[in-house]
Amino acid sequence: MRMVVFSDLHAPFYDDRALHLVLKFCQWYKPQIVIIDGDLIDFYAISKFDKSPARATPEAFKVEVDTAYGILQAIRKTNPKAKIILIVGNHEFRWRKWLYAKKIQDPIYAEAQKIAKVEEVTLTRLLRLKELDIQLVDLNPDIAKFTDNYIKIGNLYIGHWDRVNKHAAYTAKNLLIDKGVNGLQAHTHRIGTHIKTTLGGTLEFHEIGCLCSLEPHYTAKQDWAHGFAVVEGDRNFEHFTVHVIHIRDYEFRYCKKTFKG
Repeated sequence: MRMVVFSDLHAPFYDDRALHLVLKFCQWYKPQIVIIDGDLIDFYAISKFDKSPARATPEAFKVEVDTAYGILQAIRKTNPKAKIILIVGNHEFRWRKWLYAKKIQDPIYAEAQKIAKVEEVTLTRLLRLKELDIQLVDLNPDIAKFTDNYIKIGNLYIGHWDRVNKHAAYTAKNLLIDKGVNGLQAHTHRIGTHIKTTLGGTLEFHEIGCLCSLEPHYTAKQDWAHGFAVVEGDRNFEHFTVHVIHIRDYEFRYCKKTFKG
């Protein structure tokens, strides 16, 4: 079984070349499962943080949604037979927080209603996930503050965990200690691995990098890295191997094959 996991595109602030490389890899690799591990879309326009007025308009919001949908279309087109899963990250969760707080009083909600062509705009409808046959892994509707969101596949927990430590692999280490499971972490935008052997066996946790711009205009240069994960295992992923791929200068190698973009 073959699975590809990537995250943190933050549309419309994604890196087109990095995404193209991953899709190029998928076209060659033909994974049975593709997981978008949160923060596909930034939802900058509805963020509670200080932001540029020009990017907090209904028009800017529409650009975000249209860009995210275009990315989803490209992912589905490249992986026509794969099971595709979108895990809600903290940025997708912004939609719920904003919706609960603002709802119809905000003009952006009216724009969202136009895009989704429905009265109640859910994330599934907004991004047209059913149309693309993409499964959404969301938090319980009663949860109003983002927390760990994950999916368990075999003996591997893949999630957008609500934890970021300062240096690469520190988050992986602390999640492994706290959760006591094998896992993949998005959210940090960094790449790192922590492996620990206990009396009960060996556990591993990986930070898988990001596919957003490494120099976004809304913040100073960050300690981020482009990357994604390839997971190979038995039929149920009870036994597996994780390959964390670092995309360095839009290039990486896998199985003696070089991918450039």
